[in-house]
Amino acid sequence: MSPDSRPAGTWLDRPWFAPMVLLLVWISSLIAINPIAEFPTNDDFAYALTVKALVQDGRFQLTDWQSSTLVAQVLWAVPFCLIGGFSFTALRLSTLVLGLAGGFAMYALSRHLGLSRKLALFGSLLVIMSPLYVAQSNTFMTDIPFYAALLGSTYLIFRGLDHGEPAAYWMGLLLGLISVFIRQIGLGVFFGVVAAYPFFDRSWRRWITHAVVPAAIAFGSLQMYDAAITAQGQVPYVYFAKHADLGRAVKDYLHFKFGAARVPVSRIGVCSVYLGVFLAPIFVPLISCWTRAWAPARRVTLGLTGAVMAAVAAVALERRGIKMPLFGNVLDDFGMGWRSLPGEWPHAPRWLWVGILAVGVWGGVAMYALWIRTAVEAWKHRHDSQRSIRLGHYVFIFVLNGMLTGPALIMYSPFFDRYLLCLLPYALLLAVPFTGGIDVWNEAGRTARAVALVGLLLISAWSITIVHDYLEWNRTRWVAARYVATDLGIPPERFDGGFEVNNLEHFGRNLYVPGDIRIVPVDPATKVRVGATHVLSVKPIAGYEKLKDFPCQTWLPCSPQSLLLSVKGEAPPQNHP
Repeated sequence: MSPDSRPAGTWLDRPWFAPMVLLLVWISSLIAINPIAEFPTNDDFAYALTVKALVQDGRFQLTDWQSSTLVAQVLWAVPFCLIGGFSFTALRLSTLVLGLAGGFAMYALSRHLGLSRKLALFGSLLVIMSPLYVAQSNTFMTDIPFYAALLGSTYLIFRGLDHGEPAAYWMGLLLGLISVFIRQIGLGVFFGVVAAYPFFDRSWRRWITHAVVPAAIAFGSLQMYDAAITAQGQVPYVYFAKHADLGRAVKDYLHFKFGAARVPVSRIGVCSVYLGVFLAPIFVPLISCWTRAWAPARRVTLGLTGAVMAAVAAVALERRGIKMPLFGNVLDDFGMGWRSLPGEWPHAPRWLWVGILAVGVWGGVAMYALWIRTAVEAWKHRHDSQRSIRLGHYVFIFVLNGMLTGPALIMYSPFFDRYLLCLLPYALLLAVPFTGGIDVWNEAGRTARAVALVGLLLISAWSITIVHDYLEWNRTRWVAARYVATDLGIPPERFDGGFEVNNLEHFGRNLYVPGDIRIVPVDPATKVRVGATHVLSVKPIAGYEKLKDFPCQTWLPCSPQSLLLSVKGEAPPQNHP
């Protein structure tokens, strides 16, 4: 099925080499980042409390700050907490294991669809070392567990359908069901199977038993879960919020309110730029292979023209106020994570973001060009049963990704960069020309391969440094929170330590309290917790006096160098070191 399925020659071609590289790169990145940390990040405090209730109290208790099903992720995390008890480090470890599994799944899927070992390894490294992937792997958010289940499901389903392996196919559907109980949009796996199955097997009876019935079971299981948590009074108050938001958007389209189309149009443009940034390194050798028959001068002209035009477009967008980062949640001013502390945060130089935007513009254009070329090739060879990727594979991928991103693109609620994580592998695979017998990596020019490797190294360095710094300033934040609570004796209601600090204590204290528990309110003008007398910030805040500095051991100049603890009004004498 693949261009290098010949017997392995050098150790580079050994089947174990690529998985070993993925393992070593993953472990090396974790050593640099140091993920051992006893605190939550972003929204995962809400998910962690569910695990804590199950481990310590033997109760399955959802919090009100979650909209995903989550149950499969909770059950996966529990064994990691059985040895040393509940801890955020154990939860983070459970996600990191799945992050590595997701890398293996990406490589296996790439090889199954005909990529050479070198190209499959490069693509897998590019995905798992992207900022979105590394960042979310060091949390207990749902992104990486869902990604791992989704990629594993896709690989096993394709393997089962292509090679006639029923066990692999049904295991793939089982993983798809697991993904549904991490995030509801895992139903896309079953919609994809229903749409694609006839392209692999013309039997309508097997289509019903092997595709339609499993889809009905998955959908029915989700409905039963929703009914069960409703009956138990455990429906989080934001659980159905996205359903309502999607309904409003669909209603506007049905009433021909075409102004609503501005939302998906703008989001598609932003997504194209972000995918272009993260996948640009692999597009370089793909473009080089595509143009290998051209004269050298023509290829150089194409490369220089594309680079100049992308740079001009980036500068023009910057001047019009369209600036990177175009949206946030993971990436924020060259750093990672939601910057939930008040005060003016450090900024990365604008020229750096303009350069990244230029890469994204070039990568986005290259991505669409490669997609169109691949689609044309696929249509021309749609009757060729020897191709490693055929029309049925494309149908499955399109339907699945339509389910993954379609609702989020048209809804009015915020669209976060981490939503793109599950698109990365499919966007990459759809750009690869699956022409039999051609090793794209070897056919690309040396310069193109060198540029691709440099791009991978730069993205990896970016990912490692921002995640390291994010965890580092959060360590400092929690040191300060313990100082306020223990040394100063300030009650939680009077301290603003940022979103995670405030709400971990708030939701933990009210975990078993019936009724809706809302997040801790903040003053919309000052962004400070209502009623707080002590505030942790990155810069001085009007109306608060400095009490103590907490230095941060960060690497990047655009990361916080220290956090400032302030008290409302005049600072009292300090009796503590």
